[in-house]
Parts: sequence; C-alpha cells; structure tokens
Amino acid sequence: MNKPLKYADLHVHLTLKPFLNTTNNNYSSIWKYTKTSYLARSGKARTNMQNIIDGRVKVIFPSLGYIEKGWQVIHNPGFKVPAIFRNVGDLIIFLLNVNMANIDNYFDLLIREMNYLMQQRRPPMDVSPKYKSYELVFPLNESDFDEAMEDNNKIIALPSIEGAHALISGILSTERFNIDVDQVLQNVVSLKNHALRPLFITFTHHFYNGLAGHAHSIYKFERVLDQQFGMGNPISPEGWRVIRCLLGLDDACGSWPILVDTKHFSLAARRQYYDFVSRELDYSIPIINSHAAYSGSLTIENVVYNYYPFSHYQTNISAEEVYHIWRSKGLVGINFDQKVLWSDLDIPDVNKIMENIVSMVQGAIEYARLNGLPMPDETIWDVFCIGSDFDGFINPLDDYTSPLDFEKLEGDLLSALKNSNQFKNLSINLHNAKNISEAVVVQKFMHENVEQFVRRYFSSLAL
Repeated sequence: MNKPLKYADLHVHLTLKPFLNTTNNNYSSIWKYTKTSYLARSGKARTNMQNIIDGRVKVIFPSLGYIEKGWQVIHNPGFKVPAIFRNVGDLIIFLLNVNMANIDNYFDLLIREMNYLMQQRRPPMDVSPKYKSYELVFPLNESDFDEAMEDNNKIIALPSIEGAHALISGILSTERFNIDVDQVLQNVVSLKNHALRPLFITFTHHFYNGLAGHAHSIYKFERVLDQQFGMGNPISPEGWRVIRCLLGLDDACGSWPILVDTKHFSLAARRQYYDFVSRELDYSIPIINSHAAYSGSLTIENVVYNYYPFSHYQTNISAEEVYHIWRSKGLVGINFDQKVLWSDLDIPDVNKIMENIVSMVQGAIEYARLNGLPMPDETIWDVFCIGSDFDGFINPLDDYTSPLDFEKLEGDLLSALKNSNQFKNLSINLHNAKNISEAVVVQKFMHENVEQFVRRYFSSLAL
C-alpha cells in the first residue's frame, strides 16, 4: 500500500513548461513532461504529477500566468545572438524551454492556461497504471477541501498567479503604458467567477506592469536584459484600484478575495502594502510571500544592504515583513533556489533552510522589541512552509531538487533543529512561550501550516 500523501508546496510551476509546448507530446501533459529550462542545472522537470505523487505531495499551489515579453527584449547593443540561433526568440526558447511566439494577450493566455489545467485533472492513457487512480481537484470551499484531504487519490491544487501583467488584456511595451484599468477590473471579476478561482496573486514579477514597481531580480542576465524601467516604483493609483478589487474591498468586484503576494514587490511598494494592511485593515487580510528567503535586514528599507551570509537579493524579505505576515496570519514560503536562499558559504542545504527560518523568527522578535509592538508568541511557527519555486527559472538546492526529496528534508530538518542552540534559545524569547518541539515545527513547515491557512481562508468566505 502506498504511503499517504501529506506534503504541501505554496509555489510550484506545474504548467509553465507544458503549456504552449503542446506540439511535443512529452511536454504537453503536466503528468509526464520531462524537461525544464536550460537554466535549471539538470534540465529535468521537477514537478510533473508523477513526481508530485511519488513525493507524497498533497496540496500544491500551481503558479499561473505566462512570462513577460521583457524576456524577449535585448537591451545590450553589443550582445550578439549565437550563430546557431536564428534570432533572440529562438535563444530565449532554448534557455527557458518555453514558446513565446504566441504571447499577444496576457489575460487571454491566463484563461487558456487555467482551462488547460482543468483539462489535465486526470492522467492521460499512456501514463503508468500506478498513477491511474489519482486525480487533481480544485476545491472552492472548506467542505470540498476537507473531503479531498481525506481521499488519498486526490491531489489538491489551489491556483495562484505570478505577476499582475497577467490581468492585462494585451501586452505591455516599455515605450507606452496605456493600461485600461477598467478592463483590468473586469478581468479580475471574471477570475473570481471562474471555476479555478485563484487564491492569491504575486502582484509584480520581473518587469514593470504599470500597477506597481518591481524589485531587482535578474542578476545572471542583467547585462542583456534591462529591468530598470519602473523598477523601484511605488504602487500606482491604478494599482491600488486593482488591489482593492482583488481583495474584495470594492463592492463592484465581489467578495471573493484574491490575496496579494508581496514577493517581487519593490521596496517602496512593500512599504505601502504592509502599512496598508497593518494600519488601514488592522491585519484583517492575510499577507503572503510565496517563495521567500531572509535578507538579514530588520527593516524593509535596509534590504538594500548586504547581511552576509544571507543572500543579497532585493526580493528577499526583512524581519519587519515576517512580523507583519505573522500578525496577519499569513504565510512565508521558503524558496529552494540555492543562490536566493544563501550566500556561497558552504554549509549543508538543510542548515540553509533552517537558518533562514530560525533567523526570521529571531529577527521578528527583535523588530517587535525595538518598536514596542506586541511580541511574537509560539504562533509565529505557523507562518513558514515550503515555497519551492520548482520548475521556475531556479537552481535548486543540491540535496532537495524535487518533491521526491521532501521526505528526506523532513528527517533532515528534524535532526538539524534538534542540534540547533539558536532554536532552543528562541523558545525563551517568545512571548508567553510554550514548549514547542522540533517535531511539531517540522510538521507545521512540511504541510500543517498550509492546511490550516487554507481552512481559515475558506472559513472567512463563509462568514
């Protein structure tokens, strides 16, 4: 008998490669596609459904929304496409293993991708018989979620969107930004009425979308690809209208909230959004950072500085953000990109994950103490979960390259926490601390925090 499915991942790219690669039968199904981008070291797919099932993953958040046209625009006049490629488009297709030729309307592509995912809920005929009994399901309420949790043949998918460019009918040009915000709001309402209602949206991605500024995130190709336009901008007036519509704060947009994921926000946009949720909404809306790593900084503004051995990426979060996410009963997904998660210091991969989590908790305690705020208690361990970013454009940790390694991670993390003096000392510093065991923290991280978050979310809809 197969072991029960149990793990959860807040951020995976289940459809990014097979969608729009339907001319090749090995790419066209989420159940069996085998290749990922050239940029990911092994070139092997990590989150096809077979790996998800064999890795005992129960709950996934497929990240939808096709990549931006900015990836196709070369801004270095000295850069020459290698002779084996006809043009820049062919080079990008090779590097990313995606077909960008059909990108002409972001929102239309998003709806097509959502419909494609729904059509993939059952395995195709040519998949091994061991997977035939499994089904991908998309619960829209707590009852459906709980029912699916009890059925070991059901994998729960709760879609998210990466980048609010996906809400725009058309494509964006860096020379002209004439966003029809009323059309964007209509598109949000359409999403809320779709059978695959997204649970959250990463509001910005790698290039400017006219709604909010993005953070610097492309380091490997920054001499070729230009992120500068709009980078660092605050949330625009149009962006605030879209955010309020997403969150269900505008009566015309329906009450179903599509939560905002702060990953990739510029520092200015992050300051605005955290202030908005904490001061205007009194933490009534959960904040998500779906695939995060710790910057080492106590405050948002100081993320620009280098806090070795934490990685110096502007998309990495501060202790202040962890604190606000805890107060809002949100989630921080831990990214499995080795360069984003840690510096070049050579320590075991499990320690990189553990140090990020434990240091975020310690930082949130220190931030609260310095600012005279309510102190975190043991519920801060309810914040952290896996947000692997598998099959995105990442270089995964050597020891945990796919869901197949989650069971190993579970055991490794338990051993690492038991040997961590920093973890032991944290229980002393937490307000009204109760003794919380290493085993409890590990189970929360591996799956329980996501399960409880989803139940809270669906319960709030029923009020």
